Amino acid sequence: MNIRPYQESDAESVSTLWDEVFPNNPSHSSPKLIISQKLAVQPELFFVTQISSVIVGTIMAEYDGHRGWLYTVAFSPQYQRQGIDRDRMPQNQSPSSYLQCRSS
Repeated sequence: MNIRPYQESDAESVSTLWDEVFPNNPSHSSPKLIISQKLAVQPELFFVTQISSVIVGTIMAEYDGHRGWLYTVAFSPQYQRQGIDRDRMPQNQSPSSYLQCRSS
């Protein structure tokens, strides 16, 4: 398992994963739109999880200067409930710890 920052080359794989995990997302939440918006603001807080070079998970986070938030947490159904998701953040930390901000 490899946890790393999102790369532009991941767009198609992430879109496919999100379509699988969030099948009823409205058009204003299309993967292409959400990815482009995230890359414009704190792109360093967009992570993917790979297993055997396949993207099986994502986490997007945000930090507002006071609090850290997780959103668009997705994990491929075939890998859910195996304990893999506990390790999705770098160094097994929350974005708040990653950015050294206070959690509340």
